Amino acid sequence: MKKVEKVDVSFEGEKLPAFAGYVPDIDSIKKKLRKYKKFKNVILIGNGGSRTSAYVFYHCLEDLRNKTVFEFLTSAEPGLIRRLRRKYGRKDTLVLIVSKSGDNINAFEPLLSFFDYPVLVVTGGKPNTLSQIAARKNWEIIIHPEVGGRFSGMTESGLVPACLMGLDIDRVYAGARSGYKDYGFAARQDKNPALIAARIFNALEGKGYTEIFSSIYSFSLSAFLPLMVQLVHESIGKDGKGMTIYGDYSPESQHHTNQRIFGGQKNAACLFMYLEDYDSRGILRIPKNISDIEFKGVRLKELEGLKASETMLYDMQGVQGNCLSKKIPFISLAVPRIDAENTGNVMAFWHYLTSEERLDVGLGLFSTESPRVMKGRPCRYDVRIANASRKAQTVT
Repeated sequence: MKKVEKVDVSFEGEKLPAFAGYVPDIDSIKKKLRKYKKFKNVILIGNGGSRTSAYVFYHCLEDLRNKTVFEFLTSAEPGLIRRLRRKYGRKDTLVLIVSKSGDNINAFEPLLSFFDYPVLVVTGGKPNTLSQIAARKNWEIIIHPEVGGRFSGMTESGLVPACLMGLDIDRVYAGARSGYKDYGFAARQDKNPALIAARIFNALEGKGYTEIFSSIYSFSLSAFLPLMVQLVHESIGKDGKGMTIYGDYSPESQHHTNQRIFGGQKNAACLFMYLEDYDSRGILRIPKNISDIEFKGVRLKELEGLKASETMLYDMQGVQGNCLSKKIPFISLAVPRIDAENTGNVMAFWHYLTSEERLDVGLGLFSTESPRVMKGRPCRYDVRIANASRKAQTVT
């Protein structure tokens, strides 16, 4: 794929949110980071959006990144800093501090313990505490654009760490750009997954469902959970309103939080995230000397040859069936597969789903009613994210 340089991001006159209107200079990012590729370890100091998008890239795209070890430091906890300093020496470790404001005390305090390490700074272009320190210490500064932290995954805030991870940031951004078109305000409302999901969430909150339990049937996709929590809480938790979102990797969650969903208060709806294309290489093999043992009325030999990926879907379908029987509403969010483009695309989905700019174009924030959702008691809704690895177009 050719590199993305200049793109037209004005979609039929819509008022673009800052995150969708910003075009990163990817060539410049790559060039500036060449001299930092020698470091085997990176300690990323940052809070909120300065951390959550990079966390997605590191854990979601683990199979595609390089061997550089990232540690995410969010506080000045003494014991944690001592462990990091013991584990990662100055010679092989870069400290990357990301702070849009440059005046975040929770980022500045841990940085004080690493003044003797190589440091790279990503911060806003206006004079701030961090930029002044960087000037005194002769640390390089990469400018953080005027995009809110939680929405900054496709800016230097997220792409600098992603590049240091060895990820193809051209492809990540291409997937996000495809998503910004699919989920933007100019997209057909009946074909816009982000708008449809926002309408469903609004309808659920109006019916007394104040919590969203996210059951994520993919270890890679579960890396999105901190970002999802930040985007939902920071965007819509205002004026005494807003839903609470929490969750876990599944089927692990079936062994604890499902008890809360099915046996606790009836104020929680479910969000299932899963892959349409799991890695199908894993096959269950049952040794002959245990094949005659029965498990819940079925001999273990009946499991022979079953794809391990299929068991994930069977688990999810069983929980969804329980939701249907107990009239607990849920949304299923299908992601085609894990790759660079689709990771960028999923991030774009969550950006637009929680975008405050909906208010400016009359769509509201989680506040647009859908007749199909509002009639009767909501139960099951399916939302599918398009395959960005097929849709993302090369732009030169």
